[in-house]
Amino acid sequence: MTIQPGNTYILVNAKSGTALDLSGTDGYSEINARSVLGWNQHGGDNQKWELSQENNQWIFRNVGSGKYLGLSEGEPGNNLPVHGVNDPVPWNIFHDKDDDSVYRIFVPDTNFNIDLSDHGNPDNGTLVTLWGKWQPGVNQTWRFEQGDRSLT
Repeated sequence: MTIQPGNTYILVNAKSGTALDLSGTDGYSEINARSVLGWNQHGGDNQKWELSQENNQWIFRNVGSGKYLGLSEGEPGNNLPVHGVNDPVPWNIFHDKDDDSVYRIFVPDTNFNIDLSDHGNPDNGTLVTLWGKWQPGVNQTWRFEQGDRSLT
């Protein structure tokens, strides 16, 4: 599958089968962000991400809230939580070198990519964080499944 700007996707962790889910209930009001979690797929708009491309980098906008996939605190590093934030944040997307049917999502110019915590724990509510790329690192790889396009 080729990822296309303007399309909406559900991002599914290759190890756990859970979707990249923007929490609607935990509101980090002090940083104006929401947690991004692994959650069983349920078809909700909070699991759908519309992609756009700027300067050869990708922007993920949540269909349910309009928030962007991003980082709300600190410099990129191991175990830094991924959040839904108010302003666009650029990412790089690359095929995994061991399995070209899945992708890794990186902070540009780093080796930090999006990681489903606890080695890909399939339980609902597992935090999504950054972690340095490691192989095989299946919990750091994601399938992009076409979702309904309902964001205007």
